Amino acid sequence: WDSSVTSVKVVQAMDDHSDIIYVQLRPVYIWPMWQKPRDLVLMRYWRREEDGSYFVMYQSTTHPECRVRHNFVRASILGMC
Repeated sequence: WDSSVTSVKVVQAMDDHSDIIYVQLRPVYIWPMWQKPRDLVLMRYWRREEDGSYFVMYQSTTHPECRVRHNFVRASILGMC
C-alpha cells in the first residue's frame, strides 16, 4: 500500500475498532542526503460508514513494548485521517 513502509505490526488490540500499531519506514533520499529510517507508534481507529466507505484515524502514542530503537528516528504525527 505504501512503498516507504517496511513493516507494520499490531502491538495491542484495544477493541473491535481500535488498536496500537508499530510502523517502520525505509530511509528516504532528500537531496542532498539520505534521511535515517523512521518508526512510529500509532493508535489507529476505524469505522465503516453507511455508504460502505471507511473512516480511519491515526495519532501518535507510546506503548511499553515499543521502545525507541537506536537505528531509527521516532516520528510523530498529531493526527491523520
